[in-house]
Amino acid sequence: MQLTRKTFFFLSCITLFGFSLLGGGIIWLFSATPLTELLQRTPVFWQLLFGTGYGLAFGLIALSVVESEELEGVTDYLSQMIQSSNLRLVDVVFASVCAGIGEEIMFRGAIQPFLGIWITAVIFIAIHGYLSLEDLGVFFYGVLMVVMSAGLGYLTNWLGIAAAMAGHAVFDVVIFVHLLRHRQPQT
Repeated sequence: MQLTRKTFFFLSCITLFGFSLLGGGIIWLFSATPLTELLQRTPVFWQLLFGTGYGLAFGLIALSVVESEELEGVTDYLSQMIQSSNLRLVDVVFASVCAGIGEEIMFRGAIQPFLGIWITAVIFIAIHGYLSLEDLGVFFYGVLMVVMSAGLGYLTNWLGIAAAMAGHAVFDVVIFVHLLRHRQPQT
């Protein structure tokens, strides 16, 4: 399937609304901690500040890892989805914010209270396809992403879910911008 801007926008909206509604429903039905409490653990300004710093730091670490010679296949793996697209920076930022909000409500807000930080992190990264044993470089990148994802879980517990949302969104922007900059020209 070719990833067009329209498809990318549609998938971003599904991530934002679908995961948010599903996660919010799970939280409302089964969790002792309401979403409002997850948002109010510390002032939102501090959550956004620390989350942004975390996402930027881990994004730069991830870029240094994927740029190493040993893991050069990881960039190829990650860029396959956008090689034929006509994505722009605004598309990347929109998708990153949608994923940061929707996926964090679902995974950190709804699933993590039941399964814990580390199991949730492994499931989250496995669903993204990074724990496949077919390519050891991608697998090792996936292990790094499990650590990053667990960090989002700790941010949620310590500061609040807005910190994880910001961290996730900024991380995604860093990675996507890198992939856009290294996109092969169309022939």
